[in-house]
Amino acid sequence: MDLLKTSALFCIALLLGCDSNVPAYKLIERDGIMHESGSQAPFTGRSVLHHDNGQLWAIKDFKDGKMNGLYERYEEGGQLIVKALYKDGEKHGLYEYYQDDGQLLLKQDYKNGKENGFAQGHYPTGQIGTTSYYKDGQLDGLFTLFYKNGQIARKVDYTDGYEDGVQTTFDTDGRATKQCFRAGEELDMSNCY
Repeated sequence: MDLLKTSALFCIALLLGCDSNVPAYKLIERDGIMHESGSQAPFTGRSVLHHDNGQLWAIKDFKDGKMNGLYERYEEGGQLIVKALYKDGEKHGLYEYYQDDGQLLLKQDYKNGKENGFAQGHYPTGQIGTTSYYKDGQLDGLFTLFYKNGQIARKVDYTDGYEDGVQTTFDTDGRATKQCFRAGEELDMSNCY
């Protein structure tokens, strides 16, 4: 059989072997693993759930019975509320949370179910409210808090979840006050470098 016929047969087999979306009510959980009703095998595929009005409520991808891949959740009017990636049942990759009007409220990176990397929170107006960095689920790096007008309100360095270094707080007129921290303990400013 030539390569073209083999490729065509392979593609047809893939298409025929792919199940369509499985309604969420047809999935059951046993010992933390999802199975399609009537099956002993862990579920691999896409599950969908709809609101009573027929609008899409959620999409969940599974592999070997655990969430793996895309997860999206929608409000009744069809607006996307949550978009996330999962691996082996845990958040892994970018997580985004939106308010009902579509405005982004939070975007955060995850690795193996823990916050890891950059995070950014927004006010409902869309203005950035916070920026921060995480490592293994703990603040680690610069955390910045912003006033609603965009001015910086506070800058704090973190190491392994503890304030570590100079914390600068700004009033609404831009005047700064500083504090010194080591491993979460406040120290005299002469101890900061």
